[in-house]
Amino acid sequence: MRHAATRLLCLVSVCWTITAGAGPGATPDAVTADGGRYYGPMVHGRLHGQGRMEWDNGSSYVGGFADGQFSGTGRLQTGPGVVYEGEFEQGLMAGHGVYRLADRCTFAALVGGTGKALSRTGRR
Repeated sequence: MRHAATRLLCLVSVCWTITAGAGPGATPDAVTADGGRYYGPMVHGRLHGQGRMEWDNGSSYVGGFADGQFSGTGRLQTGPGVVYEGEFEQGLMAGHGVYRLADRCTFAALVGGTGKALSRTGRR
């Protein structure tokens, strides 16, 4: 019953309860082909809305999903201290964002629809 109530909250855009429950011992709402564990709302069997994805290698994503892919604003951590916070479109970094590396180097980036930086400014 608690799980059903949490899903109902997500349908009205209050997803913090379900994303806060992600982590060891929590039951994911979906598991992706690459082993990612998804915690969040689904629409027609696809990841959709505000959610969280975690992988065994320590990578994670928190933010928007649309039609099963990263979309809108989110935070992608791909390794210890390596984080991109910004805009996503069709599963790729797209638009404005900030990329932080483990050595504390920070780049403000404008990212094209290919996921590659179009311009960047950085500082250590």
